[in-house]
Amino acid sequence: MQPPPLRHAAFEAFLEGLEAWQGAMRGDGPFFLGEAFGFADIALAPWWQRMHSVIRHYRGFEIPPARLGRLVRWGDAVMTRPSFARTCVDPDRLIANYSGYADDSATSAVAQQFREPKRAKI
Repeated sequence: MQPPPLRHAAFEAFLEGLEAWQGAMRGDGPFFLGEAFGFADIALAPWWQRMHSVIRHYRGFEIPPARLGRLVRWGDAVMTRPSFARTCVDPDRLIANYSGYADDSATSAVAQQFREPKRAKI
């Protein structure tokens, strides 16, 4: 497990990435490009669900609404769409599937790359 200062730095970098995501959103509507649900929403929604399920469970991470309010509203709108609810992965399954990454026991090629000294772990 990373020391708290490194973990804090990684989360701050992650939040900066989420700010860039939020900055790309358009309009005041609930979806990525405004009022209409579209391809950007379809492509990003599964990653949003994984982030919420896995990072919240293993790291206690919550997205700060004061900093990322537009993104949080988008996530709420997408997650409550019936079409998403019918097709999303069960959160408990996601949590179980990512356990090896959370405890640093995963053996995949991706996991090995994150163990290289020059790369930061999250």
